[in-house]
Amino acid sequence: PSVAGQDEVAAPNVASQVLVGMMIFFMLFGASTPARSIIDEHREGTLFRLFTTPTPRSVILGGKYIAVFLVVLAQSVILLLAGWLLLGARWGDPGPLVVLTLCGALMAASLGLLTVSFAKTPAQAGAVSSAIFVFLALIGGNFVGSTNIGGTFALVRRFTPNGWLLEGWDGLLYGSSWAEIALPVGACLAFTAVFFALSTWFFSRRYA
Repeated sequence: PSVAGQDEVAAPNVASQVLVGMMIFFMLFGASTPARSIIDEHREGTLFRLFTTPTPRSVILGGKYIAVFLVVLAQSVILLLAGWLLLGARWGDPGPLVVLTLCGALMAASLGLLTVSFAKTPAQAGAVSSAIFVFLALIGGNFVGSTNIGGTFALVRRFTPNGWLLEGWDGLLYGSSWAEIALPVGACLAFTAVFFALSTWFFSRRYA
């Protein structure tokens, strides 16, 4: 019986593997759309009114970041529930599931802000972000889903935040412990911090 249980954990169903890759890809696009509201506010002049207040620019951007994060998080929860209820996806232990979902939303929100921080129009932001997201998805492995792989591809995808996130999901679906997903989670959070810092720097220079 114990062997059968291990086999079940070691072989996640196809729905889980495919949906994880697509969910992370959609999280990136889901973040870019609300992030573009900053450009709309800039064109309408409301952003400059905020900058005339004593509130630091980093705090203003942080508020935008939280709003984007909540949108992406809601989308992720809906996709996870739909995959579970409609397609029979098995997501694994609830604890790591929550942590990885939160990490994904945090990373997507920070990258979404970064891709619009140097764009001047919503159309330009859409084109730039789409190109970046598709490139990251190709080398990060989103289109092949969550797969327990090795070799060169496993190394290359570690240069992307979504690749690290997929590695964490690989661990979850194959029954890894908290310790085994700690590195992917830490790497994803590190990317998140760098993206947010760069976004703050770009916006500070742009609206100095």
